[in-house]
Amino acid sequence: MHKSVIPIVILHRNEFKSLFSMLDSINVTTKIPYRIFVVDNASSVADRETHFQRLSRTPHLTLIRSRRNNWVLGFNAALHHADWPKDAPYYVFSDADIVLPAQVKGAECWLSYLVQQMGHHACIGKLGMSLRTDDIDNPVLKESVNRQKQRFLGNPRIGSNIIAPVDTTLAIYRTDFFLGRAFRFSVGHASLTRPHYYTCRTDPEVEAVHLGWYQNSSLPIDGVLLSEKIRCFAKFGGYIEPDVLQRCRSVDRIFYKIVRPLSLLFWGSNVIFSNLRYLISKFPRNVNVLQAACR
Repeated sequence: MHKSVIPIVILHRNEFKSLFSMLDSINVTTKIPYRIFVVDNASSVADRETHFQRLSRTPHLTLIRSRRNNWVLGFNAALHHADWPKDAPYYVFSDADIVLPAQVKGAECWLSYLVQQMGHHACIGKLGMSLRTDDIDNPVLKESVNRQKQRFLGNPRIGSNIIAPVDTTLAIYRTDFFLGRAFRFSVGHASLTRPHYYTCRTDPEVEAVHLGWYQNSSLPIDGVLLSEKIRCFAKFGGYIEPDVLQRCRSVDRIFYKIVRPLSLLFWGSNVIFSNLRYLISKFPRNVNVLQAACR
């Protein structure tokens, strides 16, 4: 087992209760060397300073406070921090609402299991934790999530791991997973990966808990926080459910409907350009290398 320190980057904003549940689960269950980086995406709740003080006392943790809410780009704030493990063979990234399993059969812990799987399967570039669904208390959500889960269960496997998309729930990454010379998150990150890598989910026997599914709403009820989230999603091309839009101010709805299409055009163009640049760099002399690596 590789004993290098594995960085675990958690992107957070305003959901301190979920964050501390996640941190407790990591610190209790993880048996191999790790370092936690909590990137706070400009939390705006009134009691944030009290929570930041508690975070500063948490073992193995570096707190990074961003001045602006940069959504998924916030992950990148950890990559060049002085505490970043320079020789880490893999990186772990996650939203701040995942509770890790206490035990994993055949491994020291959840993290050693992910590291083992990456070591055994060189074609996996990103491996996300499967999520428990049997105890979701919202019947409509439970049906929707389980329907999607059943679709993925029929996909091909690499070892015991299911080939399936993984967003920003907890996953382990290879350091060269993304296009470009350096590891970096961008909007549209799922389309900015090297073509020879697969994205997989762990076998359902290795499951984490997604706390967001057990809350009444995935978006805050508070009008100010809701407004902040809608404007952030608009700037980065994120999708907001129509019923959520109806709960916000008309000025925020207008902002979302005008800005989001422009953002999608900008970030979509970035994805296309980045992929073209990568492909061109492999042609013609290195095209055989690219073909050999592709699935």
